[in-house]
Amino acid sequence: MIVPVSTPKDPYATIEDIAEIRLSGSLAVSHVLEKRDPNENCLLDQKLQISFAVIKAQDYAESAYHYLGLIDDDHPPRRYTTWFGTYTFLRKVIVQETFFQMVNYGFSKYTYDCSCIRTDVFAYVSAYIFQL
Repeated sequence: MIVPVSTPKDPYATIEDIAEIRLSGSLAVSHVLEKRDPNENCLLDQKLQISFAVIKAQDYAESAYHYLGLIDDDHPPRRYTTWFGTYTFLRKVIVQETFFQMVNYGFSKYTYDCSCIRTDVFAYVSAYIFQL
């Protein structure tokens, strides 16, 4: 179990810089959530790929969480500012808390639906049902 380095006193940050993310392609249509196979409509090789990706995603989130805990507040690395913008202690705590939640929730609890066959669709994440 990972214990957070610190918790923010005010969970609402003022963001000076706005991050932009550009994706190409289309998003898949969301399905209504219900109890189902965590690898719905997936072939055996797809299930194996998902299992491998879940392990790698968990490792990545744990590494990111620990990396953030090692940042010197007086000298934030370029790597941090490239990904998350201008460094502030509160912003670092919020980013680190996000990775902490990802690590503790675990990627194996998500449902992975392999039914989409469009080559221009990579993933769909609903802003309304993500649970951390």
